[in-house]
Amino acid sequence: MMRQLAFESAYGTSNQARTNHNYGGVGYNGKTYTKYDSDEAFVNSYVDLMRSRYGSALNASDIDTYSRQLKKAGYY
Repeated sequence: MMRQLAFESAYGTSNQARTNHNYGGVGYNGKTYTKYDSDEAFVNSYVDLMRSRYGSALNASDIDTYSRQLKKAGYY
């Protein structure tokens, strides 16, 4: 997950990461992304999102199952 967040935020240098503390493109509605008050707020929200929406992937025992479960849940 950390590698994906690094990629999505250009290693923390993207505009969203710098100005909105949003390292994963969370909450995109076609115009804007969710803005967080702090890095901690983003992490808490992201972990909650991953647990609730992608819990089956987080419980995977191998990378292939992890990938399949993310796809099944609509991550990509």
